[in-house]
Amino acid sequence: MQSSEPHQSSEAAHTGTRELKMTWTMTPPGLETYFRKIGRPRKPGEASPAPFDPPEAADEIQRETGFGDLQR
Repeated sequence: MQSSEPHQSSEAAHTGTRELKMTWTMTPPGLETYFRKIGRPRKPGEASPAPFDPPEAADEIQRETGFGDLQR
């Protein structure tokens, strides 16, 4: 298990001979909902959207999903 503080870089090296399997656990719960609400919808196979600013309601969405205000 590896955990990181915000803005801290980390690294993992696979030194084994078998396939490496990794899982990601995002905390706090609800973070995926936040990203779903501020993101742009796309279908499988579509290219990623160009970078964009967060929506104007990002602060409200952040509060709804349990995260404080955006740090700008």
